[in-house]
Amino acid sequence: MGKSRLIREACNHRNVITFRAAKETARLNFQAFRRTCLQHMPDCGLEMQDDWQGLLAAVAAVAQPGLVLVLDNFSMLTDADETLPFIIRDFCRAGHGHAARLKLILCGDNIARMTALTRGASAKADHALADCDPQLFDLTPLPLHEAAGFFPSYTPEARIAAYAIFGGVPAYLAACDAEKPLAANIVDLLMTPDGRLVDEPLRALAHDLRDVKVYASILRAIANGHRESGEIRSFVMGAQTGMSISSYLEKLRAMRLIKGARALDADAKSRNMRFTISDPLTRFWNLFVQPNRGIIERDGGRELFETTIRRQLGDYMILGFETICRGYVRNQGDRLFGVRPQAVGQLWGQGYNIPIAARQYGRGALLGACAWQTQPVGGAGYAHLTQQARLSGFGPEDDGHPPDYALFSRSGFSSDLEAVARQSPHLKLVAPADMLHPAS
Repeated sequence: MGKSRLIREACNHRNVITFRAAKETARLNFQAFRRTCLQHMPDCGLEMQDDWQGLLAAVAAVAQPGLVLVLDNFSMLTDADETLPFIIRDFCRAGHGHAARLKLILCGDNIARMTALTRGASAKADHALADCDPQLFDLTPLPLHEAAGFFPSYTPEARIAAYAIFGGVPAYLAACDAEKPLAANIVDLLMTPDGRLVDEPLRALAHDLRDVKVYASILRAIANGHRESGEIRSFVMGAQTGMSISSYLEKLRAMRLIKGARALDADAKSRNMRFTISDPLTRFWNLFVQPNRGIIERDGGRELFETTIRRQLGDYMILGFETICRGYVRNQGDRLFGVRPQAVGQLWGQGYNIPIAARQYGRGALLGACAWQTQPVGGAGYAHLTQQARLSGFGPEDDGHPPDYALFSRSGFSSDLEAVARQSPHLKLVAPADMLHPAS
């Protein structure tokens, strides 16, 4: 996610000790941590300390005020030593008379595990730090308008396409060469045997999970359009009976690799949940890279992209663009009709499928459609959306507010539709360039 780089920048010009754990035994990680401390604090007797309690207390005792101690890959440390969160909790509680000299930063890639550390009091290690009053910083992927800054020379359309493929993870974006066209970055990073990101989604999955087969299969099923739990299970398990995938889905949701959402007008207990992949790179990888690893390993990735994948990008972008447009409404919806939507999602049912639906405080419902096509959207697109809206029956409880409509288009809009929008306070037309402005 770029957390390590962020911490380095935040601690620039500060006295800092950074230790990055590895997938090793508790003893080897402790010894490596002690060596790291000795490099910064030689001749302070730290080599005499043979456990975490003693070493942390010794570091605090000799530290200059303001020392920052960073334990990176913290979940790896707790995997090897489940008592470590309790040790750190006791260290923070006791203070040893010197703990205030330290700023302790714990960071890790396992979102579910790191978040659980700060939850309510419990005897479990996952909750051990809850009563230490920690400050929790949740680093989410960059939004579109910030990620677009990695590609300053790209057109708005190309920036959106890059975001739909590489997502908002700074490390993935930084791997791209902004001087090269998008197609070249896709080939160089994902379609060559030594590409920087050719194995990244699988590596990231294996980083937090011991047995990745079922999880990887679920991600591939969702990437291929199987969005309901029954469809996913059939894709993964076939006719096999007696095995549920619910726990696997919940784990992937906790890791924020997938999202599960009901139709916006569905009851909270409704079972009509659809799953999507949260990370664009993971979706792209499962569709185009993983199934073709053999070709890529034989240096056939470049030809594969030019002869096959390039032609399929338009279909890939349909869902990708819908997701981006929903994110725009969720984060910057007040740019449309002056109010921030209260809830943003989708609507689907018999005869209708609306990719953007939202409730707005003090206004009617917001309904939207997205078009990733080479032709401008005209009046027919607007008419189709209004027809879908009527079929859905979705709207606010207060019938006095008419619905608002938003159309998103890769290639702009016809002059006739633009004329309609100028006259209507309930219709907004959004082009790629409009989506790149910073949030207000």
